[in-house]
Amino acid sequence: MMCFSSNSPFDEKPVNRKLIHNFAYPTADATQLTSVATSLAKALFQPGVNYYKVGVGLLDLSDGDHEQFDMLNPTPNNTELMSVFDGINQKYGTDALFLGAQGINEKWGMRRDRLTPQYTTRWNDVPKIRC
Repeated sequence: MMCFSSNSPFDEKPVNRKLIHNFAYPTADATQLTSVATSLAKALFQPGVNYYKVGVGLLDLSDGDHEQFDMLNPTPNNTELMSVFDGINQKYGTDALFLGAQGINEKWGMRRDRLTPQYTTRWNDVPKIRC
């Protein structure tokens, strides 16, 4: 996981920082990802800096179907919790259930009023032809 932050290069003191965390074992557990992202963000933060870019990127992704489990992993994936989490969000809509670290006051969000139909990923968007 890579976290980065920077202010404008035209500021008096330009700041451009990046931190990388390598997980010892592959994970798809949102609780582990969130805790690492939170700790990296706290390490990147400097008081008095007006940040313009802040982000998180996931690197070296692998398919979970081919995961080799390890008995020595101190923090194994909680697949049951993640499947319940995903199932509730699929049934009741995005962000019906979310982690508290996400926050509840969304000050901005993408506008979805002109979203292109998702012909390849959603059955409801595939055109129906009637003869």
